[in-house]
Amino acid sequence: MDTLKATPLARARATFHDSVRDTFPSSLDDDALALGRHLQQCERSRKRWYPAAVWMELAHHLVAPRFVTTVVGATLMLTALTLWG
Repeated sequence: MDTLKATPLARARATFHDSVRDTFPSSLDDDALALGRHLQQCERSRKRWYPAAVWMELAHHLVAPRFVTTVVGATLMLTALTLWG
């Protein structure tokens, strides 16, 4: 026998969830299903690109605060490489 279902608190929660489910229109159930499918698709796509996203986010956090300095440094480096070679 499941002891959680036997407690008054568990019965009250179940009654509350049933009453809440009855008060909302069925269109919200459709919206909830659509949202669930959308979140699953986002999660699947995130798994593939997660390492690249982490790397790009790290690069963004390193470059963004020093954008002008980064551009000047990259320009000087490319100029030096061009003149040296």
